[in-house]
Amino acid sequence: MATDDECLRVAHEYARLAGLTKQRNVRDQLLDLACGWTAVAQHERPSDARVLCFTPPATNSPGTQRSRRQSRP
Repeated sequence: MATDDECLRVAHEYARLAGLTKQRNVRDQLLDLACGWTAVAQHERPSDARVLCFTPPATNSPGTQRSRRQSRP
């Protein structure tokens, strides 16, 4: 299992990558991952961390793929 410091390093890297991207959906997902790793490092309950669930695109256009973020209890 990762130590608290390792979890925080991963969270920091996700936050750093989020700052580099210009795509809002990618930035949001990276920030959500950073929050999840921070929650693990702070020993929060799993329900406190947001979980990403990727769903198929809503449109029939093959070039447009998006994900919807959902929280799980």
